[in-house]
Amino acid sequence: SSGGIFRYSRTLGVSKLIAQGDNAPSLIGGTLGYPEFGHVGAVSGRQLVFDAPVSGGVANQFIGIIKDVTASSPSTIIVAYQGEQTQTGAGGSFSYQYNSSYLPFGHYGIEMPWIRSDGQVVFYSNLMGAVASTGASSIEGIFIWNGIGFQKIVVDGDQGSSGQTVTGVSSTATNGK
Repeated sequence: SSGGIFRYSRTLGVSKLIAQGDNAPSLIGGTLGYPEFGHVGAVSGRQLVFDAPVSGGVANQFIGIIKDVTASSPSTIIVAYQGEQTQTGAGGSFSYQYNSSYLPFGHYGIEMPWIRSDGQVVFYSNLMGAVASTGASSIEGIFIWNGIGFQKIVVDGDQGSSGQTVTGVSSTATNGK
């Protein structure tokens, strides 16, 4: 493997959490590419969120969460994956509308997902077939995953409280709350 996400413990040293070449979660199958493309995943308490490309599965990328990085055999839960429906008022899917092999959750460490102190995950995605609150077509947005489903925070084309149209939605950041 040329890369992965590792943890360090004073008593146990360095151990692998997830790495390129590992099997992807069974829901999407395939083999993991380089998680986070060499960037740091977001951590809150013992939880870590990351994105990773996949080859040979039903999706080319997913966002995953490791609920307890201190566990001896940490498991990965899928937050969202390429092609999944947003299940929100925006409709559409987490995909790139111009090329189905493009990675919707960002690439090369751009637009990385964030995990809040309450375990909810905030993430950016390119979109296919989504619609803004104004009825305009939307190709990108920011969502939150609460462990059960998604909520749209904002998509390009939404109308803000000041009446202006939102454009240029890009990377996410959270203050942990």
